[in-house]
Amino acid sequence: MPGAIRCRAVARSTVSSTTGAGARLPERPPWGIHGLERCVTRIAGHTMSYICGGQGQPLLLLHGLGAGNFIWRKTGRSDKPSIDYTVPAMAGYVRDLLQTLHITRAHVVAHSMGGPIALTLCHAYPELVERLVLVSSGGFGREVSWLLRAGTVPGALAIGAALADPRSWLNGTGRRMERAIMRRWHVMDDEEAPTLLDRWRDQAQRRTFALMARAVATPFGQAINVLPLIDGLAHTPTLIAWGGRDPIMPVAQGRRAATVIAGAHLRIFAECYHDPQLEMPERFNEALLTFLAHPVLTPAGDPSRAMHTAPSS
Repeated sequence: MPGAIRCRAVARSTVSSTTGAGARLPERPPWGIHGLERCVTRIAGHTMSYICGGQGQPLLLLHGLGAGNFIWRKTGRSDKPSIDYTVPAMAGYVRDLLQTLHITRAHVVAHSMGGPIALTLCHAYPELVERLVLVSSGGFGREVSWLLRAGTVPGALAIGAALADPRSWLNGTGRRMERAIMRRWHVMDDEEAPTLLDRWRDQAQRRTFALMARAVATPFGQAINVLPLIDGLAHTPTLIAWGGRDPIMPVAQGRRAATVIAGAHLRIFAECYHDPQLEMPERFNEALLTFLAHPVLTPAGDPSRAMHTAPSS
């Protein structure tokens, strides 16, 4: 049964702090859920925060570009220095986090641009990844939302600062545009989750967003291609989850991912957009738990490993 599996979740967050490694921060439970703790540690000389809780086999949750741990609140805050934000470097930071926490192997669930980081981690350090779940992942095609592409053009940082500054006359325009985009893309309007303009009020947040955006995209589309990493998944059970109406990463890319990853299971949430874990949390959690508890009955790479227990719509 799906509910039979128990996992200990570690969600990478995006907290400037000088608190010692592994320390708990004195604040209310993350997302208002008791049993979860916000912690910080030092990775590559900088503070990384993460949320942990539960018991059982470790489950690592990776968010995407412009998001934070709140993207997983129904299933951050870290230093934002001017360091290497390429996908291989970030996969290295994740490996360092797992080593710091003495986690030798974990299920990895990655959303959006967290997907290429998870795939790089799995390719470079396959011994760390038990099972892999890619949710609306980047890296499977050039096409991507104009909003991400716009973040890579010269002057985008200054424009973003003006749109986010409540003292600027552009702020009202920026807020209206943001609300219109959220409505069109059916992004949840939730007081718990800061919007992009909320986060862009902080200069370090804007700079980090620009550095990360330029590492994964150009004005013409996605700049990353994960296909060379696929061979490393031959022995890693993989679930592909995607929103059927995703306006950021088209669902065709999800179908392509399921085709090129041997034996991958595909679950399309036909009515969802880019965040099925938020839009349909019950159905998403059911599919996730079913996959994590599902035995590998045939050899890796065998096309017959299709996951019939998780329908595609």
